[in-house]
Amino acid sequence: MSQIQRRFPMALLVVLAALPSVASALCTDPKTWVSGYRVPLHEELKASIAIVIGNVIEERKVFETPEDPEAYSVIFTVHVEQVLKGNPLKVFKLRMDLDSGRYSMGVGEKHLLFITKWRWKVRGADYVINSCGNSSTLPEGEETLSQVNQALRKGAHAL
Repeated sequence: MSQIQRRFPMALLVVLAALPSVASALCTDPKTWVSGYRVPLHEELKASIAIVIGNVIEERKVFETPEDPEAYSVIFTVHVEQVLKGNPLKVFKLRMDLDSGRYSMGVGEKHLLFITKWRWKVRGADYVINSCGNSSTLPEGEETLSQVNQALRKGAHAL
């Protein structure tokens, strides 16, 4: 096997990691680059500026490139039912880019949401969440909610 053949897989990995669309579409472990990564709960508890239970009340498509009807993002309006951490807006907008690694939401659903950015301008939205994090639809995410409540009672969110 030539030197070029041995180095090709590593070079390809470096190129793919540098592409924003590919890097954002997958949840890869930052240490091993293995896909299927989920941010450890204790890390997301500390990193989140707010954690809420909210209901999705509206969904709006935002077309990024008028000549490409498939290139759009979705802005979800969420009404906060319960605040577990932080001081978020009572009604806020989340932006979700449509890629294979996105966090799935729909109107009428209730979600446990870990908000990771606070008032940093994201086009059309107040906040964003980490698609590779622990946000989850309820009631499916009740176990995660239980773990969050237990950790917050113990003070695990202290920075």
